[in-house]
Amino acid sequence: MRTNLLTEKDSRPQSFVIGDFNNDDQMDIAVANSGTNTMGIFAGYGNISFAKQVRYSTGPSSAPYLSRVWGWVIRESNDISNSSIIVSILIGC
Repeated sequence: MRTNLLTEKDSRPQSFVIGDFNNDDQMDIAVANSGTNTMGIFAGYGNISFAKQVRYSTGPSSAPYLSRVWGWVIRESNDISNSSIIVSILIGC
């Protein structure tokens, strides 16, 4: 089965990571959008379908290109970062 996820116009997605970012026990997808300086989160429904992308700014001219996920045991959640000249950490999106 194939699922297409649409990012915004000129977003130039560079990488993605999979994790449960909203603590609902469903896998979500985070995308580094270098063209729009955002990280996009597609919340998973658990049936290979996803909600429309919610975007979080990574700052002007940040052009994120690499995504990473860290699980913090204390918070029991996954946090997302992106690598560019500026490092942004989106905690518990």
